[in-house]
Amino acid sequence: MAEISASSWSLDENDYGKSLAHLNAVPRESSYYDKALYLTGIIKTFQNRAGGQEAVEDYKDILELKDTPKLKYWDLSNTKQLATLAIARTQYTLGNYADAKRAYEQIPRYSTYWDVALFEDGWASFMAEDIGTAMGSLHTLQAPQFAGSFQPESVVLK
Repeated sequence: MAEISASSWSLDENDYGKSLAHLNAVPRESSYYDKALYLTGIIKTFQNRAGGQEAVEDYKDILELKDTPKLKYWDLSNTKQLATLAIARTQYTLGNYADAKRAYEQIPRYSTYWDVALFEDGWASFMAEDIGTAMGSLHTLQAPQFAGSFQPESVVLK
């Protein structure tokens, strides 16, 4: 088995096209199609800011996927939550704070990513000048259920 080292690959701009070609080759009938779409969106976001809105469309396509008796995606629920976070982060980066807030609010309560969504929603709310929602998100992060969550920047935002 060949060993992969950090020096054997890089994320320079020339690799993006090759990576996208490989990801686009993953058929819709593959149980990893959702993951390929997710990675495609990430690459489009890295390529340039203008690619951010195109990436959002890839992430939204993930949200439309459903398991069927013939095709079960590998951990689709988790990928949908990651896609939702990616939509929110992309919208935040593009300065669309209200859209970012709406996306963060779609992360299910008690999800693995709920603390992250609350914290990042706090920033989106702050940037949208919705201070009450920002403070509500930050106060929620102080609840006992988040005792193990590490969000030191929440103190700065507060």
